[in-house]
Amino acid sequence: MVVRAVLLLAAATLPAARAQQVIRSTTRLVQVSVVATGKSNRALTDLRADDFTLTDNGVARPISVFLADTAPARTAPSAPPPGTFTNRFPRGGYCVILLDWRNTEFGDRAQARRQVLQMLAQIDTTDRIALFVLDRNLRSIEDFGAGRAAFLRRLNAAGSGAAAAAGDAASPYDASLRGIESEIFDPAPPNGPPWARLSMEERIRELDLRIRDTLAALAAIGRYLAGVQGRKSLIWVSAGIPTSIDGSVVRGAKPGERTYSDEIERAVRALNQADVAVYPIDARGLSISSGAYINIATMRLFAQRTGGTAWVNRNDLGPGLRAALDDQRVSYTLGFYAPDKPSSDSPHHIRIRVRQPGTTLRYRDTYFAAAPPPSPSELLASPTDSSGLPVTVQATRRPGALDLAVMLDPTTLTLNQSAGRWRGSVELVARFLDAAGAFAGDGMHQEVAFDLFPRVHDAALQHGLRFQRTLPIPVGAARLRLLIRDSAGPAGTLTIPLDRVSPLAN
Repeated sequence: MVVRAVLLLAAATLPAARAQQVIRSTTRLVQVSVVATGKSNRALTDLRADDFTLTDNGVARPISVFLADTAPARTAPSAPPPGTFTNRFPRGGYCVILLDWRNTEFGDRAQARRQVLQMLAQIDTTDRIALFVLDRNLRSIEDFGAGRAAFLRRLNAAGSGAAAAAGDAASPYDASLRGIESEIFDPAPPNGPPWARLSMEERIRELDLRIRDTLAALAAIGRYLAGVQGRKSLIWVSAGIPTSIDGSVVRGAKPGERTYSDEIERAVRALNQADVAVYPIDARGLSISSGAYINIATMRLFAQRTGGTAWVNRNDLGPGLRAALDDQRVSYTLGFYAPDKPSSDSPHHIRIRVRQPGTTLRYRDTYFAAAPPPSPSELLASPTDSSGLPVTVQATRRPGALDLAVMLDPTTLTLNQSAGRWRGSVELVARFLDAAGAFAGDGMHQEVAFDLFPRVHDAALQHGLRFQRTLPIPVGAARLRLLIRDSAGPAGTLTIPLDRVSPLAN
């Protein structure tokens, strides 16, 4: 079904549009964020474009874009106005903390509680940080901006409550902190028999599921940050996962019982495409067992491949968090043009050098010139929204219906000029979900076509491209999931909780 969009000048604020429409061709600009540190691991802030050299699969590429992100924003992203929802973020300085309790044993999890709470309490309210937990599912505890200041004030006001949370009865333990702790820490071990009581086959099945779910969660966070410009960080607090299952991981398993090279490569690809550097922090602290080093190797692999640093074999988690946050404050973006005829399957290996001796560089080591985008079903099933295509929605609710004003940035769309007009289209999918996450009602699937006169196109570049839809609300619906995909492939998703949509004023 093709629906001709009604174009309005958007009243809501959009970022300043670029001077001209993006021209899409077979030549692709690849951008790589680089952190440069010198002696004492101090960030270097005075490097220039001609200080760097870059090779792509061993071939030197001219640096066509150079940005020095040396003045990080010290204001947290503000929450949008009531009734406005967006997956759009300002440039740079974002960090996701993932507390991975799915792969951290209950005893190690309890040991890490105090330091994790202390880590969270030390975060500045202006740091652009989101908090996720992976236990039985990937859950968002605090998103960027919305409620973060209040969340961190509760942590800071608790004083030494973090010590009490770890079992120090002499320390005061604020009730509000106890509420936060119940959100981010599973109060009991997972259901089911202990690991030691499982058969070899059951252990393999359980570990296989955990590994696949963990890699899917890392990829989902990559998609969540895909549309955010600049370097992003993922702090992965975990006991880690192995790269394969064999006798060294599960006693009795045969060599090469299960291998996850392809799944790991997909997760790394999603993170690298989004320019997300992974900073694993070993929740077990100082590890001496040979089994611990199997998972540490995976942590180091993700850090090396994405340009982060692994903080392992340490009992102090706080400095690892601080180092990850400091890395994102000062970085450089290098842009070069990929070959005209790339391979869709083979990774391109990046090598960057700098003239200044004694400099350490951290950056992602690969890119895929023509990587296939995730499918709409994969994006809709993801536990996080995708920012691959920025979208802002103004929503109002009336009895039995939801009115939506959908706003897009035309510089992120493929609009082709033909016969004096700008034409393009997006795919629009809308699905309501109930409180349990199951689909409610039939949903909607449409193609929205744009046919713009030059003056309308020019106005849209300044104010945004907007169209409206009204959706009937099915019985039992708790939230709406929107997916918008450009005709060339980039897609974004947005979740709208219905309890946060104000009723239409009479």
